[in-house]
Amino acid sequence: MNEQVYPLSAAQVAPSKLSQVWDYAKLVSEQISAVYSRRALSGRGGLIKTSYPLDRKVWGRDHYLTTAINQIEKGVNSFCIVGPPGIGKSAVAAAILYHQRSRGDFGIRRHWARLTGVKTLNAFLDAVYRALCVNANNSKQYTATVSSFKDRFPAIISMLQFPTSTRLLVLDDLDGVEGPDGALVQAALEQLIAIPHLTMIITTQNSNCFPQAAYRVNLPPLPPRDAKMLFLEVYPYSDTMLDDLVKQLDYHPLAITIVARLCQLRDAKPSAVLREWQEHGLISLPTDASELDGAVTLAETFNGSINRVSSPEAAKLFRILCALPTGIMAKDLGDIAPTVHNVEEMTGLLRNICLTSIDGQHLRVLSPIRSHVVKNHHLDRESRNNLYFYFFNIAKEGLRRPGDASFPATIKKLLQYQENIETILFDALDECDVSAMEATLHYSSPRCAIRPRLGLVQKAVKAAKINESNRTQEEAIRDGSMTLTAQCIQRYGEMNIDAGTFDDWFRDAIKRFEMLEDWASIEHCKIYMAQGIWINDQKQGIRELEAVRDRLIALGDIPGEARCQLKLADYYAAEDMIEEAREACRNSCVKYKDPHHRALCKQILARTYQREGEVETARALLVEAIDTLTEFGDRSGSAKCQTSLASVYKALRRNEDAQAAFRIAIAENDALGQKLDGAFARRWLAQIADDDEEAVRLFQEAIPTFWDSRFVFAGAETRLQLGALCMQMERFDDALLHFQIARPQLQRNHTPVLATDCLFFIILCQSWIGDEENAMLTLEAGKHELHERLLDINPKVARIARQPEDLTIQKLLKMPKAIRWMPLPVIVPLPSENVQKLKL
Repeated sequence: MNEQVYPLSAAQVAPSKLSQVWDYAKLVSEQISAVYSRRALSGRGGLIKTSYPLDRKVWGRDHYLTTAINQIEKGVNSFCIVGPPGIGKSAVAAAILYHQRSRGDFGIRRHWARLTGVKTLNAFLDAVYRALCVNANNSKQYTATVSSFKDRFPAIISMLQFPTSTRLLVLDDLDGVEGPDGALVQAALEQLIAIPHLTMIITTQNSNCFPQAAYRVNLPPLPPRDAKMLFLEVYPYSDTMLDDLVKQLDYHPLAITIVARLCQLRDAKPSAVLREWQEHGLISLPTDASELDGAVTLAETFNGSINRVSSPEAAKLFRILCALPTGIMAKDLGDIAPTVHNVEEMTGLLRNICLTSIDGQHLRVLSPIRSHVVKNHHLDRESRNNLYFYFFNIAKEGLRRPGDASFPATIKKLLQYQENIETILFDALDECDVSAMEATLHYSSPRCAIRPRLGLVQKAVKAAKINESNRTQEEAIRDGSMTLTAQCIQRYGEMNIDAGTFDDWFRDAIKRFEMLEDWASIEHCKIYMAQGIWINDQKQGIRELEAVRDRLIALGDIPGEARCQLKLADYYAAEDMIEEAREACRNSCVKYKDPHHRALCKQILARTYQREGEVETARALLVEAIDTLTEFGDRSGSAKCQTSLASVYKALRRNEDAQAAFRIAIAENDALGQKLDGAFARRWLAQIADDDEEAVRLFQEAIPTFWDSRFVFAGAETRLQLGALCMQMERFDDALLHFQIARPQLQRNHTPVLATDCLFFIILCQSWIGDEENAMLTLEAGKHELHERLLDINPKVARIARQPEDLTIQKLLKMPKAIRWMPLPVIVPLPSENVQKLKL
């Protein structure tokens, strides 16, 4: 857009005195210079301004920018932009400086004074003076030579007062001047804002700086969308983990820019960076110039801010806060830092210099600053021990059972401090702290309601083994070290089984329990081991669990027996052993009569009633169970009930209710890390999904979990269902691939019926895609098993093919209409009439 020079008024055109003529000439000269400078700054001519910041796009700050420009045009002459280090204060000030409306209002009389590192009044005055000597187009402004600092401030005032055209002055990073000099700087600022045609913008980390400012803004982190756009501006390659990456960085602009440059340098995607952080348990930002250009800026920015914490007690409190990823309530700091006597005053100091953010009474440090401090400013031993003591006591709350009235409040507290607890435990386990191992066991107990990190318990196992290895076997047995190691190994195995990962997790634990003669703990391990057997051999799994039950009864272990009976009831119900399931539920409830345990039994009893056709009875039991389990905070039990309730709704043909229940179950299982239960819920939801694309996605999400869990049959069966769905969608190439993968797995799992069904579909797909040669070869190799299977489904098939040799491709292509009731776990799809006509 073309710039315009507006005509001067008649009074200006006809001056009556020589001085007025001179002033008029100067004014015209300034306006002409402003036009040329605006053109240069808008990209035509491209002057490089070494003393000015770069003119860049600022993401997520449009509201603040527009508000500031509007305020300037309304006559507001003083602004203060406040925020933590690296939050983008300078970027917003630069955006105001280069804004088109600022260029129109101020022309070349826009000045930038960088005050980073300025700590004295003289240095402050020198920086402001030098900034005023250079205009926005890098042209020098005529000024008298000032040799002494005592004349510097009068010279600055003179430069700003004459001539009387408007000016914009940005004082960037005004933080370092403290003490007597700080008071003098404040006095100087008061005189500067009294100049009528001067507009001044200050960026600072100190919320108490420049209290006279007419407009003040506290910059928050970026909105999530703009944080992603900032990353993509630097490195326009991403993956699905970008949202998680910018969230991990607390949407901090400088940290996002640095990490994006790091990804660019390494040609790495956000998912790779997140994996690296998860391995180290901490965000790792480059702070060395050898790692990345611009990394030093990050380190200098954070270090400069941290060094401004002059009080030793405030610095101590700040390092404590940096050890807590999710922060903490201000009222709890006194318990964590008992040696800091003036906690309220110190937290106020940290808030004033924007090193902590506050939400109500909740204090926390932004994650990039926190990670920098943890890496470079170590916590003292006393503070570390106080943190251990405080959070280990919170972890003990995990010992409460779901049936306790206080359990929901306990879980709420554990969830509130979950990330803090896990961070402290990780740190303490590095030191092989025995109390940390015990606290890890306590914290990981209520897995029905929270999802502890598997890596945390794995680390506890490693630490316990190191602790045990420092003793002889007799000493380890006597002082409890061996017991602690065995319990950690047992817990690690239980968590893996809960997640659906079946392996020989308990061998080392059982070996130690045998040396300790702790027979009850061995049987508790075997309850979980039976699950690994049951997933691929249901009858053998039940026999193993029945033997465990009998041994627990002999040992007099009532809690263990009740648990075992409940698990047996679950397996009996799955195998349609209705009376056995009900008997096991009754036996379990005899041992535990609390409402929580009865609710778990109701979930299993509901399945038995559903199998007998009493669907409404089953629904009523499940609704009661969900209410009770939700009240007690048992999310895992509630998720199982939701899955069963979805099955009931499906039987009642309430498809929308069934889908809603499955979705709740999936969300809860995912939140608790119960991957196998989540995979089953996904598979069942896929079978009733209204949208075929959603069904394909759900099947694809479930299959890898079944393979990871070594649940071979479930994975192959789900693959068969996915192939059938692809046939129905006429994606025959995809369907063929799924059937070819599923068939050998079904054969190895001794499920010949489904394996033969796969063979039938493979031949159909090969024919429908025009691969007649392979279709004939496949038919020739499997015609005997296929003929036998077809006769089992419908004896009328004998009219078409009396002998296996009578089967042909043409006859098989006509077969789906005759066998559409094939007893598969899927509806046998029929290709569209157009496809049939094309192939026949």
